[in-house]
Amino acid sequence: MANRGQPAPGGIERPSAPVQRRDWRQIARLIGVAILVLLLIAFIVANSQEVRINFIFFTVNVTLIWALLGTLLAGIAADRLLTWRGRHSP
Repeated sequence: MANRGQPAPGGIERPSAPVQRRDWRQIARLIGVAILVLLLIAFIVANSQEVRINFIFFTVNVTLIWALLGTLLAGIAADRLLTWRGRHSP
């Protein structure tokens, strides 16, 4: 039996493996991510019913979650366009 730091019987030295511990920040981050994932799943399930959206010339039926995500993306695009336009106007 070889001692720590001493060569093993085959002549191969085995380094002692350090014990790694997660600090409380990593644990808190993992718990936070898990909570966000669970909330996202609950949000998707709660908004899975189908809704009718009436546009000027046509009507579409989609699930509510897609309508909400489309509205979010349209809002982000409008914000970026107006912000860009405000910075580049004379």
